[in-house]
Amino acid sequence: MSEQKRLAVYTSTAHAGNPVALDLQRAQCERWAEARGMQVVKLYESVGDTDVYLDLLGDVARGEFDAVVASEVEKYSRRYARVVALTDVARSAGVSVHIVAGGGTDLTSSAGSTTLELMARMEVPRR
Repeated sequence: MSEQKRLAVYTSTAHAGNPVALDLQRAQCERWAEARGMQVVKLYESVGDTDVYLDLLGDVARGEFDAVVASEVEKYSRRYARVVALTDVARSAGVSVHIVAGGGTDLTSSAGSTTLELMARMEVPRR
């Protein structure tokens, strides 16, 4: 019997007064993990100005889990460069980066690279 994969869940919301959004994202990711036989071992919650992206990036680099999932790619970051940095670090550490939307795309796979290319083309520069 194979060992259960360790999974981190990443949730985020721009508004501190919206805990329901985090609860919904977490529940969606937990259902996704359960359907794949993965064990959630860590939860990251970025709320408003409290951004835990760098914590996630460091833990991914150290290989503290086998995979990370968010409900959609924009939950990792709305900036393409940060998502690419996450997937690059993850590939180096042997960690997969998933999104629930679109059937659970692995952003570290070739299909995931296509998703990121599309995201880059649609990114609107911030003023």
